[in-house]
Amino acid sequence: LKEATGGDNLSLLHKLLQEAEAAEVEADAMRPARARVAQLQMQDAISLENFHALEAAIEAGGKWGVPQDELASATVKLAEFRLPVVYATRDPIKMREAVEEAERQDVDEAICMSGQRMLLELELETALKRTGFEDLPEIDTAIAYAEEAEVDAKIVEAARYEVAQRRARFEVQAATAGTDTSRLKAALHVAVECGVAEEDLREGRYRLAYLDLEIAISN
Repeated sequence: LKEATGGDNLSLLHKLLQEAEAAEVEADAMRPARARVAQLQMQDAISLENFHALEAAIEAGGKWGVPQDELASATVKLAEFRLPVVYATRDPIKMREAVEEAERQDVDEAICMSGQRMLLELELETALKRTGFEDLPEIDTAIAYAEEAEVDAKIVEAARYEVAQRRARFEVQAATAGTDTSRLKAALHVAVECGVAEEDLREGRYRLAYLDLEIAISN
């Protein structure tokens, strides 16, 4: 076991540790081998960019006495690998925490910037889930931040298109509630240009026809 501890054969170490446990070798005598296993597992996880495996290996390394400088270095990589894992959850709160952790761990600046773009994309995605007229300024801000951070242009453009449609629909609704035919005509025209669905314009078109009829009768 001592001889294997000086090498890098992970499977052999696992096998010898099992034999040592079966032979009731003292726990302290097996500690260096367990630390070596953790070191090798950290190396493998880093080379494979495997977040969950690295997280488990760091925990084991702390338990079995892997040197602190190695644990610190692995923790930096862990913060780096956490970014895409958390991004996949589509949770902007957790993503912000992951980006802040990466910055605290002095992860490479370019990687932190990539994480920031992921965060702003998720915040934009979350903002778009709000559907009220009063939410539009917040969505505009999210779009501006995403564009500034160079989030995927297709995502930003799709968000702009969605917001333009919403504004057009809201304007049609507001104009439909009034009596200004010029405003309603303009609102319907803009809505058509923005690709608003015809079913969302039907009430406005009926209202415009009614107002035009009223004006014609009065004249």
